[in-house]
Amino acid sequence: MKNTKRLNKKAQVEFFRELGELLDAGYSLDRALDILKLSHVRWSALIERVQFELEDGRSFYDALKGRIDTKNLLSIQIAQQHGQLATGLIQLGQVLGQLSRQSDKLRQVMRYPMILLSLLLCLLLALQFFLFPILNQWQQSQGQATGSQNGTWLLTLSLLCGASIFAAFAAFLYWRRQSRLNRVRLLAKLPILGTLTKLMVTYQVTAQLALMAKVGLNLPAIIDELAEKPGEDFTKELAQKARVTLAAGQGIEAFILQENYLDSALAGYFLRGLKAEVLSDYLNYYAKQQFSRFMIQTDRLIGILQPLFFCVIGVAIVGMYLSMLLPMYHSLGGMYS
Repeated sequence: MKNTKRLNKKAQVEFFRELGELLDAGYSLDRALDILKLSHVRWSALIERVQFELEDGRSFYDALKGRIDTKNLLSIQIAQQHGQLATGLIQLGQVLGQLSRQSDKLRQVMRYPMILLSLLLCLLLALQFFLFPILNQWQQSQGQATGSQNGTWLLTLSLLCGASIFAAFAAFLYWRRQSRLNRVRLLAKLPILGTLTKLMVTYQVTAQLALMAKVGLNLPAIIDELAEKPGEDFTKELAQKARVTLAAGQGIEAFILQENYLDSALAGYFLRGLKAEVLSDYLNYYAKQQFSRFMIQTDRLIGILQPLFFCVIGVAIVGMYLSMLLPMYHSLGGMYS
């Protein structure tokens, strides 16, 4: 990256982790940035701009605005305000790295069935527009009309495709009208994706809480910071709802237990009255457990989807061959009868 615009997601993981490690080793912020600038030439222009703004009296948080994701700025701001910038950056880099692995795993789950279904669709189109017309011409030359059969087959396929497209469009419109929280609730109710959604959301929430507790914030302060942060995302909506629950006199554990996308075991960590730093260590360990379970469940899902879609493709291919060979068989039978 040779411009001063922004770091991509993978570059942010590397940038935060390495900068935090340099600060933790005793280097000043300016010296640490110099080292990164020399070791990562693609970041040099961006780092020079950040250093220029730091020399101009701006905070590190302000100097990074517009150059990293907005949702990461709050963690950096809080860490710097509490004198825990090195620790906050290291942990932020670790969390973002695991989130990136989560996203890659989810894309892997969705990519495989989409590729197989695309291949099946291409095969159907090839048969319909290339092979079946040739077969019809051959059958007509033998004095046998099968256009009505193929016409019925095409009509049935068209109706199925049309119904599928309509259902997908209606589901998309319904999805767009839902808030981020309601979307997560809907996903958590699905038979297979529900388990993955619960593990993924619990990990993300726990990792965020551990990150902010590490710098000394207690739970009400964390919720207030997340609820008031700029922009709109899932964690902000979640924090706003949690704040309403706390204002009503209920504990955070009651809020966790009533939300279907959060693991109920998370509530137990807030019943012990732990200090922020100790709570951070517990939550960080619990988040790692959730992440590990998510990766295991995703691998199992991929293992189930592969043979399942192979069976679907196999049945579809057999059906298409039968639709092609049976008319030929009847035509040959008519020739010799």
